[in-house]
Amino acid sequence: MGGSERPDTAAVPDSKPFRLGRRPALDGLRAIAILAVIGFHYGPTKVAGGYLGVDVFFVLSGFLITALLVQERSNTGRISLKAFYMRRAKRLLPALFVMLAAVTVYAAMFPHRPETQHVWRDIIAAVFYVANWVHGFSHHLEVGLLDHTWSLSVEEQFYLLWPAVLVLMVRKGFSRKTIAIVVGTGVLASLIDTQLLYRHGSFAPRLAYGLDTRGVGLLMGCLLGLAVGWQVIPDRIRRYAPYTPWLGFLMLAVLFLSHRYALFAGQSYRQFVEAPPLVDIATVLIIFGVIYRERSAAARLMSIPLAVWLGRVSYGVYLWHFPIGTVVASHHLTMGLGDPGSQLLKVVLTLIVVTLSFYLVEQPILGGYWPPRFPGRRRPGVDHTPAAAEVRS
Repeated sequence: MGGSERPDTAAVPDSKPFRLGRRPALDGLRAIAILAVIGFHYGPTKVAGGYLGVDVFFVLSGFLITALLVQERSNTGRISLKAFYMRRAKRLLPALFVMLAAVTVYAAMFPHRPETQHVWRDIIAAVFYVANWVHGFSHHLEVGLLDHTWSLSVEEQFYLLWPAVLVLMVRKGFSRKTIAIVVGTGVLASLIDTQLLYRHGSFAPRLAYGLDTRGVGLLMGCLLGLAVGWQVIPDRIRRYAPYTPWLGFLMLAVLFLSHRYALFAGQSYRQFVEAPPLVDIATVLIIFGVIYRERSAAARLMSIPLAVWLGRVSYGVYLWHFPIGTVVASHHLTMGLGDPGSQLLKVVLTLIVVTLSFYLVEQPILGGYWPPRFPGRRRPGVDHTPAAAEVRS
């Protein structure tokens, strides 16, 4: 899968219908994002700005969902919101509910530990995808088992709103230019909103977790998805595709590793104003490059099998790494090796649980087959990969 090659997209005439298909390099981009997040939460030397990997997922989500909706409109003449929401539910809910069930059992077993202090509230918030607002109006950052579910809520709110808005604009006869202006205005509004909240002294969780403040990446991804899906990017811009990923990689490296954007570097929390838009731009550059030059050196590098696999399971990794890491740290589990042993145990446990979740829960439900099939066992006639690259970031 990761090593397969496809025709160079840039060489395909614009008259042909757009088809996103599976893009292994985008799985590789997910791998970069989830490694940054894990590097931030785990150690022993934490990645100072690794929490910004979430913004990479936001841009990817905006791009993929929009490109797929445009593709559906082009192929069928309509967009089925019911089918879209059913696909999202099958992709996101099973793994989430399994994780929440495990957290529920743990909370029942250890009801008086610090990490379970607000767990019942947080479980309800995660189920209804409002965790970003619950945590955003609190005065703490990441102290419980489920604080990481804020980003899932941001994306689910986006999934609920954006397809419906796009369908409405299409049905009302909005031109492509008008639709692009609406989305671009949303990007500008989100940037201004974030600046105003910051200047008026909003505390960090509100800046970090709001759909309005983190909507920049989602909407920038939407703009790219529209441009790619409509095939309106001219050749004079496409010719830079082999080079833009490298600039994007450089930007991400600086942002992820810079202590300027460390989460608790000072009290101003300006990093939530400065850093996310820069990550969003870097991600757009990478996606643009690998979409239009799938055989470039950057795309091949991102398509190595291990990166593709990690990208495919990144949703489960994101779901499980935080509660597992919190429990290991809370119980001071080190395997007798001190802090390195604790970090190693977090990684090993996360990979074991994620692998089981992916092959026993996520893939069977998404692919509509049972019993579960591990790599190497393929059921004839069933596509065992998520349809059209629609994988949660």
